[in-house]
Amino acid sequence: MTITLNAPRLLTNQQLLNIRKNNIGISLQPLIGSYYEYINVNNDEYLRKSMIKYFREKTKKWLMHGDMDVVKCFSVSGKRVAKVACDTKARSDTDLEKIADYIYDTYVYPKRLVKKVLVKYTKLSGTNWYDLKINQETIRRLLNHVIKKEIKK
Repeated sequence: MTITLNAPRLLTNQQLLNIRKNNIGISLQPLIGSYYEYINVNNDEYLRKSMIKYFREKTKKWLMHGDMDVVKCFSVSGKRVAKVACDTKARSDTDLEKIADYIYDTYVYPKRLVKKVLVKYTKLSGTNWYDLKINQETIRRLLNHVIKKEIKK
């Protein structure tokens, strides 16, 4: 018994050109794509951490300057900060600082409200993490609303 192997047939240059012209069996598309793949910066942990840190500091400043309505729901008597019905009376800077520290230490920081709000806001609104500083006023109002809800619990 004899086994015969068929050797692969070599094509001439003219045959290769004919195949290419007729586009038979050979794809002329490049093997490497000619498009660019951009890195999604929103997944960068460093960017997220820096934005969360930035808005934590901003929240504390907003509370200390009385820019958030939540401050109106607290009063200071001696060294104690107590929750009261919201009033519009003016508060001294030391009272504002005590109230801001109390709200921040009791409601904002331990419950990681800033992180939760920013993650939910970026997810629902489609805003990029690097664009959050542009939307500061919206985020301030949103944080004010969330802190009010947290205090009412």
